[in-house]
Amino acid sequence: MKGLFLVIAIGLAACSYRPSGAGRTADPPEQIARVGLIELTPDGEWIGATGLYRPDADHPFTGPVTSGVDGHRARLVGFTEAQLEACTTIAGQELEDARLWPASSRFVRYPEPAWSAAGVWEDGLVDFDEVVPELALTSDWIAAGVDACRAHVTQITSHTQTSTHVPEFVLRVSEGLPLLFTRQGTIFELDPEAVTTTLVQTSSVPYIGGFVDDDDLLWLFRKDGRFDTWRVGEEPVAIGAGGFWAGNKEVWVDGGPVPNEGLELFVLSSQATFARYANGTWTELFQGAPRPNLPLVRHGDVLWDGPREAHMVMESRLSVFRYRNGRVDEVEVSEANFGAPLTLLRTERYGFVASTAEGAIFRQVEDEQWGLLRISDEGRPSPYLFDFGTGLLLGGAAGMFSYYVEGIERCTEERLSPTEIHAAEQIGNRVLVFPDFENRTPMVIVAADVTATSMGCGRFEDIE
Repeated sequence: MKGLFLVIAIGLAACSYRPSGAGRTADPPEQIARVGLIELTPDGEWIGATGLYRPDADHPFTGPVTSGVDGHRARLVGFTEAQLEACTTIAGQELEDARLWPASSRFVRYPEPAWSAAGVWEDGLVDFDEVVPELALTSDWIAAGVDACRAHVTQITSHTQTSTHVPEFVLRVSEGLPLLFTRQGTIFELDPEAVTTTLVQTSSVPYIGGFVDDDDLLWLFRKDGRFDTWRVGEEPVAIGAGGFWAGNKEVWVDGGPVPNEGLELFVLSSQATFARYANGTWTELFQGAPRPNLPLVRHGDVLWDGPREAHMVMESRLSVFRYRNGRVDEVEVSEANFGAPLTLLRTERYGFVASTAEGAIFRQVEDEQWGLLRISDEGRPSPYLFDFGTGLLLGGAAGMFSYYVEGIERCTEERLSPTEIHAAEQIGNRVLVFPDFENRTPMVIVAADVTATSMGCGRFEDIE
């Protein structure tokens, strides 16, 4: 697993130091036994770091640096054998795998480096043209913090509702409060601040999934195969019946407008049918092998990516399916030990990402290429993925969520629910989670306020 991570990360951004001879030097002194590389923004913010490798003037230094962006600063730091004798890593972990991240019990507490060199990324390489005799990296700085990314849950409040209904899914409308749909067919308006519910609609046949368009019109899928539109305060309007989702436990839906054609929807059912709705017509795009009376897909996701394009994942496949202009392609992004992708998310900082059944995160690097962004220590399924601060909040299995910031992997883990989560929704800095209390009453909603700031690992200061 570690080997794969190194290969993928190096493929994203290899870095190099060049031996002396070209007027520039980064040759460590003879007493330096191990060197590591740290990447920083031009302002000195931490971006990525490697473990410690033995210097070799005949070979360029390469390591799992996460970015390697042109213009970013790079620092090589070196340690002697005597300095490293007292270093302890996680059980079974080599120094090459113990990254240079401070203020975290999961990583080595390194002493002050005995040597350092500085440079700037250009065209994927670094020429270290400055040997820094004294680097502002101290033992106090390394040992100072508690959470390397300063991400934590500030408050977790459990709210017991008088309703005995089981939460199924949540939809958000722009002009009102989120709507909570239950397995019994009731629909509640959900106040995210007070965490209270108000009954707004009942249905004899429950809905198993839905979508809200740009006009706040809800497109809803009933368990018996009917297809409705509904606007809050009005009665549902039936627009179809006998849909492929009849008898399914759940559907995942996303969509958007197509110029001159109206709304298009992409739907994945728990029996692994993936279909497109456009111009009033359903077109089946993919069908997995069904298992009678059992859902083939317990967790899946659909992400609309513009007119006539969408991505889909489901827990039974190690791939991301992409629909584009009438064709579905399957791109394998994971291996069995990392788990199948469960959730898709488009983020500003990380781009297009997917979390997996083993708690890993993959990121789309190119159109048909995905790289491993995070390996999970806990290995728990992560069917829920949210964008918070400079990182990602992911989890759901056993009620546990972890916070991830690129370069330091998982740095905090919190229990947001006493049991596995059946549904979750992010509303601002609050996450509402619905424990899977199918056989218990009354209904419970857990509200967690999340504070996720930029990583508090400190900075390198420029040496005068």
